[in-house]
Amino acid sequence: MKKLFLIGLLTLTVACQPAESTPAPESTPTTAPPPTLTSVPATQTLIPTPIFSPTPPPPYFIESFDTFAPYWKTITINGQATSSQFQSQNGNLVINPLTSNTWVYALYDLYVYQNSKIDVLFQINDGAPYMIGVVCMYDESAGWFEYDISSDGTYSVLYGQWLADGIAQFTPLAYDSSEYIKPDQSQYELGFECKDNFLSLSINGKLFRRIDVSSYELTEGKTGITVSSFEDPNITISVDSLEITEP
Repeated sequence: MKKLFLIGLLTLTVACQPAESTPAPESTPTTAPPPTLTSVPATQTLIPTPIFSPTPPPPYFIESFDTFAPYWKTITINGQATSSQFQSQNGNLVINPLTSNTWVYALYDLYVYQNSKIDVLFQINDGAPYMIGVVCMYDESAGWFEYDISSDGTYSVLYGQWLADGIAQFTPLAYDSSEYIKPDQSQYELGFECKDNFLSLSINGKLFRRIDVSSYELTEGKTGITVSSFEDPNITISVDSLEITEP
């Protein structure tokens, strides 16, 4: 079951006004009707951030994940936060939500970006179903944009917003299937460019959609990654590489 369909008590408000979408030259995707969103009141727990080193890295860089510190902030929704959810192993970041129907975020906490592009190489090591994604323009008060793909062959673009402490609302901006998402595929490179009120989506280097998000008035924020478990708490996904660049 997708993150969007978690059983629960809170029915989230769906913004039915569709975002203007300008397809990339390679293809003209069709947009399925947005799903009905349900969720549980989620608990947000932050793992304390270690003390920063004296010399911070530049804003645009390639993350090697030799260690998972000290510039990343983690958030766990609908599950118990623990340091074992994120572990640095052999130059990769290994992520395991540990409990069912849980999603976890790792946000690069050092810089706020007006325009950014994040490219992440995910490796699915074990478990299904799952959802993996990337985040931009994250602001705790104003909200964030999130681009996810799921093991069922679909992708979604969401506007996330905290309604109250630990309670999040997700408004769908796009939802569709994609020929680039295959049930048996174990590796994906997701690209998410957030520039001048447009979101550009790519999978494995193929740009396939642009979305106008000017009506949401998010002008700057942090960037990061997200992983969701559904019924299976034993999924393990690693981030083999991550690059943040200026678009």
